[in-house]
Amino acid sequence: MSKEPRVRDFTDNRSPLQVDVVASPFFDMLAAIWAIGSDEELEGYELGREWFENLQKALNRGLRKELLELTGPTGALWFGLFGLVGSAPKPYDIDSLLTWLTEVDADDILTSLLGCCTDVDQEAAVLARTGSGKELDGVLSFVSDPNERQHLRRLLASNQDELPVRVAAALSRFREDVFRPFEEDFGPKLARDARATRVLAKDLAPSELIETVTNGLVYRPGSGVRRLVLIPSVVMRPWCLIAEHKGTLVVSYPIADENLAATGAEAPAWLVKVLKALADERRLRILHRLAEGEASLDELTEVLGAAKSTVHHHVAQLRGAGLVRVVAFASSDTRYALRPAIYPEIGEYLVEYLSPTLKAALTDQRKSS
Repeated sequence: MSKEPRVRDFTDNRSPLQVDVVASPFFDMLAAIWAIGSDEELEGYELGREWFENLQKALNRGLRKELLELTGPTGALWFGLFGLVGSAPKPYDIDSLLTWLTEVDADDILTSLLGCCTDVDQEAAVLARTGSGKELDGVLSFVSDPNERQHLRRLLASNQDELPVRVAAALSRFREDVFRPFEEDFGPKLARDARATRVLAKDLAPSELIETVTNGLVYRPGSGVRRLVLIPSVVMRPWCLIAEHKGTLVVSYPIADENLAATGAEAPAWLVKVLKALADERRLRILHRLAEGEASLDELTEVLGAAKSTVHHHVAQLRGAGLVRVVAFASSDTRYALRPAIYPEIGEYLVEYLSPTLKAALTDQRKSS
């Protein structure tokens, strides 16, 4: 009789992890408010202390007071919002997120805040919010800063029905008084970086994707995570930020150098590389052959009728552009295949770069057809 175990698998493995890449200056705005309202060492950020100090100087007295009352001595409220806002529905532009925040239950905001301040799990944070004073005392005992404990008690004792509107109003004022110029500067750069990350997301497992965009952060989403939201950031460079809210894991990562330095007139580096790779009849013939299935270098050499070294050069160009992958690593039989998920992105990238008006026109055309 077989000694192998007999297993009935009741784990929820039916739904793959959903991956979204969000380009929104909203999250940089949260990070900026947190940095200027906390005792963080600002020299550790690439924007530099002077950039943050200029934000502080731009605050009027009323807004400064309101932010202090909301944020407390550590600024944790704004970081607490990262996971919550990351779980919001699309769209992610600032106006839409501010409207969404006004409709959020105050319990969600305060639960996120408690979890951020105390490092307790969500269940304990909910219990502290809804249970007796004893439960709250137990959770707040994890807060080492007595001023922060006092702030949390005061915030929990305030009119909680007004809290979402109050938070959204403070963010809106900060945007108009301080952040608007940076929103206009950061927005296109974040969008460019997010587009590149979406290309990677077509081909990489979530843990590999996190490691790639964060330049080495090894983080494997837990079993309770059903959605991964990746957010490029200018303000947080060179730091990463991780938050979680109700099955959504939010990872904010530093925007890539090439996207940070890009201007609106510069073509995306990835698009330039791809179009250069495609601008050769022989490389197009290689791709045409690979569209039929995997092929070895010898088989591709037969297709082109050229020297093997020449064909190898062309394959290397295609691989460097991300259009072809190696599917086996045997020294005598290295094989190549298309990366089919990449190709739809090329046209979208090109249209987006050429003109937002053209992109809108094509979208309208598809809807009408």
